[in-house]
Amino acid sequence: MLTIQPTENHLRSTKAALDALLAAISVLVWAGPSGDELAFKRVELFDDLDLPEAFKRLLLTESRIALVIYSSDTFETQRADRQLTIHRKQELYVVFTDRVMGKRREALIGSESNPGLLALRDLVLPAIIGLLVPQPNGIVCAPTRGSLLQVEDTSTKMPGRLAYLLEIELQGGWMKADIGRSPVW
Repeated sequence: MLTIQPTENHLRSTKAALDALLAAISVLVWAGPSGDELAFKRVELFDDLDLPEAFKRLLLTESRIALVIYSSDTFETQRADRQLTIHRKQELYVVFTDRVMGKRREALIGSESNPGLLALRDLVLPAIIGLLVPQPNGIVCAPTRGSLLQVEDTSTKMPGRLAYLLEIELQGGWMKADIGRSPVW
């Protein structure tokens, strides 16, 4: 009788990764004109099924805000003899705005009273890249792309807001599954 080994689950906790990401962004400090202040007044978690609500927050909030948006998982599968090894990558977005509305150049490069998106990006990147959750259950965070985004509500006369969209990937953990000797490939 052929025995199949149970699947080994070594995936890392998504909640632990999201908590670490939110915590790292929440404590970032910008050296403003009146001394050090938090880079973001609010840091919130959304999923990509709730994007309209997330973008409303970007428009309605008068201070700097960062949104962490959970998007999806991708899986990479490797077969070796009778075992499959599956690695998971989690795709997320970090979207943030400065408090400037209607002045794109100032929103991008900053002013005396606002850091601007590029300075905020330069605060966020080193805070989240690398080992986000410590070992033994480590999770690595890596950026994959960054771009500008104009957020506006076309139904109102309110000016739009320039935002920075940072795409990141969380990696950590794997699963192993015994597939037996069946010729399914």
